[in-house]
Amino acid sequence: MQARSFPPAQGWQWLKTGFAVWRRAPLMLIAASITLLMTLFVALIIPLLGQFLASFVLLPLGVGMFLLCGAVRAGQPAQPGMLFRGFRLHLPEQVVLGLLRIAGQLLVMWLAGLLAGVDGSAPLLQVAEDGQSASITPELQPFMLWGLVLGLPLEMLFWFSPVLIALAEVKPMKAVFFSAVACWRNLGAICVFFAAWAVICVALPAMLVSLAPALLSLLAPPALLIMMPVFYASFHAAACDIFGEALQA
Repeated sequence: MQARSFPPAQGWQWLKTGFAVWRRAPLMLIAASITLLMTLFVALIIPLLGQFLASFVLLPLGVGMFLLCGAVRAGQPAQPGMLFRGFRLHLPEQVVLGLLRIAGQLLVMWLAGLLAGVDGSAPLLQVAEDGQSASITPELQPFMLWGLVLGLPLEMLFWFSPVLIALAEVKPMKAVFFSAVACWRNLGAICVFFAAWAVICVALPAMLVSLAPALLSLLAPPALLIMMPVFYASFHAAACDIFGEALQA
């Protein structure tokens, strides 16, 4: 398997492709996004294990969204039920990948706390005596900064891994390796891709809040249901460009 390399401008093309795919089947992709969110919500409300279960469920659901976007992009018949097809594609290996990711996230949190000088026995949020307000401790900002710096390389390891396992039949450790290589070879394009998403998801909402705060609460839910399938369709374009026929379902 070979990871192709693309110039930085390709990151913008991936985003444009995502919007083009969404315009082909907006209602069906929105329905799939609602189903995905509801499935995650059901997993999250399970006592004690909710957060861990949601982390595992998200991997095959992401594979399902990948397949769904691919079908729409190719002009093939597509139904929201395809969202759950990822659970039938090398699920044990996806579970192993989920365990590796959780272990990596815990390691990142530990290292971030160590570098930020966080006392593990002290909370990062201080609740006032009246219980109505809370303030952050001085360690929270450097903790979050270190978490971001250390978390980005971790995400490179797992960015393409689920679809490589499910569709290219690659073992978890090889999938992690190929994902890291692909991200490194296309670092410029991926940076442009996420910079564009940062403008859409952070800069534009911040501007909207400053102009008309009441509109944000009205526009946020429909915007989420549009942006989610656009993001997965953009990811499909990126993964297929980089790995080519290896990801053909």
